[in-house]
Amino acid sequence: MKRQSQKTNNILLSLVDHILFSLNELQHDNLSDNFILGQKYAYVECLELLQNLAGPSALHIEFVIENKYPLE
Repeated sequence: MKRQSQKTNNILLSLVDHILFSLNELQHDNLSDNFILGQKYAYVECLELLQNLAGPSALHIEFVIENKYPLE
């Protein structure tokens, strides 16, 4: 059972890493492009959901997501 829990935790950490990497790539893109803005909204929403479900310290998301990745 513990093995499955560790595997799940590793998957969630990998997912968070991927989302953060993608958000960092979008930081300097043109937010007037609706597609790019939509991607950013989706990634931020997913990250916030994961942060709320698993807890910030469990996934190493110990910052205010919308402050680091503003949606304006």
